[in-house]
Amino acid sequence: MKKFILVAIAALAISFSADAKLYLGGTAGFAIQGGSFQGRIAPEVGYSFNDKFAAGGYVNLAGASGSFNWSINPYFRWTFYHFSNFGLFAEGTFGIGTTSFKSTTPYTPYGETIRSSVTNWEIMAVPGLSYTVNGKIQVVGRIGGLGYTRS
Repeated sequence: MKKFILVAIAALAISFSADAKLYLGGTAGFAIQGGSFQGRIAPEVGYSFNDKFAAGGYVNLAGASGSFNWSINPYFRWTFYHFSNFGLFAEGTFGIGTTSFKSTTPYTPYGETIRSSVTNWEIMAVPGLSYTVNGKIQVVGRIGGLGYTRS
């Protein structure tokens, strides 16, 4: 009986994943402004349940001179409008992470370097646009967002 249940679960998982759309993506960027370097990388992974609903997340890693930020941001995406190869979607996301930074303070006798960190969290609603190039490539852009951030 146990074998039958395991085989049934495996068959269900295989049939579920055969129709699945696992996607990978992300963003990366850097800037040098006024002699200061800033960089960001955010790998992303997600799963499309069907043409309308997907869930995923990304890890945001960002750094600048004297500071470093990381966060984990899972999201749920609802594509509410399709026109030809275009789609409009809304994402609900929750993120939590830490910002660490160092600074030199003039208020200590030796100008000591102080290291600090702050825990951040946010909840956001983010609109976006997608364009399907072919069956395997889709370009996605998020546009702004509305939400609450707390440090």
